[in-house]
Amino acid sequence: MAILAAAMLIIWPFADIGYGDDTGFAHVALVLARTGHLLYNGWETNFLVSHAFWGALFIRLFGFSFVCLRLSTIPFALGVVGLCYLLMRRSGLQPRSAILVTLLFGLSPLFLPGAVSFMTDVPSVFLMFASLYSFARAFESSGEPKSYGWLALGVAMGFMGGTGRQVVWIVPLVVLPYLAWVRRHQKWLGMSAMVAWFLVLCGVIYTTRWFNHQPYAVITPSVFSYMKLVMKRR
Repeated sequence: MAILAAAMLIIWPFADIGYGDDTGFAHVALVLARTGHLLYNGWETNFLVSHAFWGALFIRLFGFSFVCLRLSTIPFALGVVGLCYLLMRRSGLQPRSAILVTLLFGLSPLFLPGAVSFMTDVPSVFLMFASLYSFARAFESSGEPKSYGWLALGVAMGFMGGTGRQVVWIVPLVVLPYLAWVRRHQKWLGMSAMVAWFLVLCGVIYTTRWFNHQPYAVITPSVFSYMKLVMKRR
């Protein structure tokens, strides 16, 4: 995490200009901070709900600037690196190997530019990793009361991440049925996982329908539309 922070300083991301797609995202956060309403501008295919509220919080606290919004992403970037290391350790890697993988990830030309921008990539990866880590802890502590706490945290992180960038929803929608199956001999944990999966699915459908009815939103196909498309291709 310290090496990543040093790399960010070397980049020196303090020019008050937009970078990549974050100009449109910054506009949504600015309008939200000024009016209290989440309004899209025809640029976004991401839902931006959690992302815009996070940016609006920083705007209300420190005033609007691209630098301010860019710096708001740094906690997520550092958190992603920490979670990457923890996930690598839980996958069986030794500390040195886990550190190597984490550095390759954190200093890669795909991750580092996003870590110093207000784009949704890095916060979404943070919530994705947080959800995966929570589900891993729920799997390891199965049968104990704390496993339900880890399960709830994984669901919350996974669903919240999807309200910013929809791809994060893959984690709870895929992992929860798997967790229910591998722990099917533990009745209450398996049932809790399936109930959580159903609630996430309902939330995904509702949020997608809500987004598609917003002015200037780029229409996102629903879950059922994807299913129909898959069936036609077959």
